[in-house]
Amino acid sequence: MVLLALSKSKQVSKYEEELKVSNFQSQLVEIIEHNNDAIVITDRHGSITWINKAFTDINGISFDKSVGEKLINTLQRKLADSDSVERINKAITNAESIEVDVLNYHKDGCAYWLEISLLPIFQSGEIDRFIVVEKDITSRKLLELRLTKSAEVAREETDNKSHFLTLLIDELKAPLQRLNNVSAKLTEKGKDKETNEIFSEIKVCSNYIDNTILSIETLENIDLNNFKVYNSSFSLSNIVEDLRKVCVQSAKEKNLNLDFTNKLSNNTIYFGDGLLIKSIFSFYISSVINKLSNCEVRISVSDTLKNETGIINLSVHVLDEGEIYHILHDRVSDGNLDVSNLSMGRSFVYQRVNDVINKLDGHLVHDLDSSGSSRISLCVPLELDISSFNSYPVEASQRILVAEDNRVNSIVLTKMLRSIGFSEIDIAKNGAEAVEMAREKRYYAILMDNHMPVMNGIEASRVIKDTVDKESNIIACTADSSKVAVEQFRSSGVEKIIFKPINKAKILEHLQHTDSSFRVIKKIS
Repeated sequence: MVLLALSKSKQVSKYEEELKVSNFQSQLVEIIEHNNDAIVITDRHGSITWINKAFTDINGISFDKSVGEKLINTLQRKLADSDSVERINKAITNAESIEVDVLNYHKDGCAYWLEISLLPIFQSGEIDRFIVVEKDITSRKLLELRLTKSAEVAREETDNKSHFLTLLIDELKAPLQRLNNVSAKLTEKGKDKETNEIFSEIKVCSNYIDNTILSIETLENIDLNNFKVYNSSFSLSNIVEDLRKVCVQSAKEKNLNLDFTNKLSNNTIYFGDGLLIKSIFSFYISSVINKLSNCEVRISVSDTLKNETGIINLSVHVLDEGEIYHILHDRVSDGNLDVSNLSMGRSFVYQRVNDVINKLDGHLVHDLDSSGSSRISLCVPLELDISSFNSYPVEASQRILVAEDNRVNSIVLTKMLRSIGFSEIDIAKNGAEAVEMAREKRYYAILMDNHMPVMNGIEASRVIKDTVDKESNIIACTADSSKVAVEQFRSSGVEKIIFKPINKAKILEHLQHTDSSFRVIKKIS
């Protein structure tokens, strides 16, 4: 009896589990049946074996007409979007999963979009069937199309505004030229005080318009995706001096206490896109000078040398309670549409200029100092035009001694020195020869290698400093940049060290020619 009771109890438990599974499956079928997405089951060849109600609602094809039909045949009404249909057919053939958007047509002819997900089901490693989910995404696609259309309209409007701006700039050029001609005539004739003041105002306005047009044209034509610079030799000092003159005149008219300092190296020629550099500088300087009055403005432009590259630094400090800082950060907002458009324009131009600076490997910072005043700091690297160094005058009496055992190195050094302007150059093949030649002749500078036969450069330098002339201008030229070698040269009395490979800029940096026209850029600390 006990065994019989246990057997019946197990059967009851089994029936209960089967009932639970059956109920779950029924619920699952009900969920699938009433799902808003079309759910399709096909055999291994892609022929439909079952569909839910949503399939008929979306496609307009009944259950009876769907079963046995190829899935792809339900997607080829009017042969719409045949490429996507072909991708689905290929996935079925290769038993692969796929997700694709398809433009299809309802039985009544209405177009709609489907997002189709096809999942292969395998049994014992062989394809058994496919489960397909079709989601109606017509609303999403229509929204995407509207957004695309809106973007195209906005792009067209932007292009139209750009064309208008180009036309406006072109139209301004003629009256600007006439304005310059009038200014020139006023210059030729004698001027009384009143005429002179008018002339100054005209000149300031003319220069400002000219710089503005040039900056806008330059920045407008920049393609950041295909960024190009048009390099040539130019004098940055001349560009900055022109900007300084305009700023000085504008500052007088606007009652600005302006301190504009040009600390650029004399006679230094750079190789780069001078027009672009001028446009960048002009943008930031005009952002200050032409938007303020009755305050103090400090502008400084300087350069420093790093190998054959000059680092150009523009610094603007305005005692303005942060007004310029907020303008550059696009914080102008009083609800006025025109002001909003102006703010957007400033923001666009600022971003464009900032992107250009980044493309040039430069760096820009604008912030507030501790008192809340605006600060702008800009640095841009520019290649030095080394060929311009040829113009530096060198006195015939200034003789150079090169102590170098490597013949190729001595030839290269000699050519560099001759291109600078030195014609009297002696060569010592070892340290001992260098000492003897230093005893016999007086040299403007001695370029001393380290590792040489008979006597190395460190020992030769020590002997020359101790026994010949302690003021001898010895410049170490060595490939040994180790701390030990540097300290040994220092202990021998040599303060100037050039590490190989050597170039003109490095030599010029250390020669410190006595002629003021031979001035070189100060070394970066």
